[in-house]
Amino acid sequence: MPVPVIEHYGQPARSILITLVGVLIAIAVLGSIAWRFTGGSLFTIATPSMCPDLCVGTLVFDRPAVGPVEVGEVVTFRPPGTSVVYTHRVVAVLPDGSFETAGDALKKVDPWTVPRSNVIGHVVANVRGLGWLWRSLPWIAAALACIVIARRAIPDRFRRQVDLLSITMLIVVPVLVMRPLLRASVISWHVIKGGSVVMTLVNDGLLPARFHVTVGPMVSHVAPGHVITLVGRPQANGLVAVGQTASFYSWEWALAAFVVLLPMLGFLGALGWSRLRSRRSRAVGRDPHAGVIYPPWPSPASLGVPVPSPVNPATVSARGQGTNSA
Repeated sequence: MPVPVIEHYGQPARSILITLVGVLIAIAVLGSIAWRFTGGSLFTIATPSMCPDLCVGTLVFDRPAVGPVEVGEVVTFRPPGTSVVYTHRVVAVLPDGSFETAGDALKKVDPWTVPRSNVIGHVVANVRGLGWLWRSLPWIAAALACIVIARRAIPDRFRRQVDLLSITMLIVVPVLVMRPLLRASVISWHVIKGGSVVMTLVNDGLLPARFHVTVGPMVSHVAPGHVITLVGRPQANGLVAVGQTASFYSWEWALAAFVVLLPMLGFLGALGWSRLRSRRSRAVGRDPHAGVIYPPWPSPASLGVPVPSPVNPATVSARGQGTNSA
């Protein structure tokens, strides 16, 4: 009697997305350790004073400063009497080696003179927007560790869906908390004759934006890091309200919607595929022959066993009638 060979479905493999995120976190941590081991430093720009080149959320890579500081060089330092770290451009060098700095956004000289000994390093590279990821990296790593531990208690048939949902939350939560996409900062303002307020704003978000004042003009498109000037009149409460929305073309809105909905679409697709496989598995359980594969047994003729010739149905019917009549 043939022995059936039953198909077994493999256990779901560990999520590729979670593995990829873990690998990227490990690379980032090891890279930062290696950079610091060689004397370098990493800082995230937190204010818009150096826009547009080094705007909010930019990750700057510093190397130790060797030799005298030069005019035009961007350095990271601590001003006298404070532990706060600044990254500004050198605008003047004094005979004793100390120097004056200013931000690129307003080009206004800072109210301090920095000694050469307070220099942490000079900027050799920067990556716009990477500072947001760098700031959220410890929280993402902790959340990923909790996900990896908790997923062991989740049934195999639900792990892929939970993995997709977890990856989505790892992206959405930092964006909602830190709000890196749409941001704006007022870096200066003054009142002119007639009561209108002149404001200098910078778009320090990652997306192009549209700015409008409730009682004033609208600027339709401001690229990330760019500085603009708006004039508006105060409302009844004495405040000037400035609105900000994303400024996209139609195809950019469609692309943004697709990117935002992609994790949800993947989650729904995986959920639907899981249910389809579950139905097929139940169908296999009801049919005793479904899912059974028999080995290719040799035919009886090849083994020398006589095979009876097929019987003519008409002959069988005639014989049956004759027997019944007797």
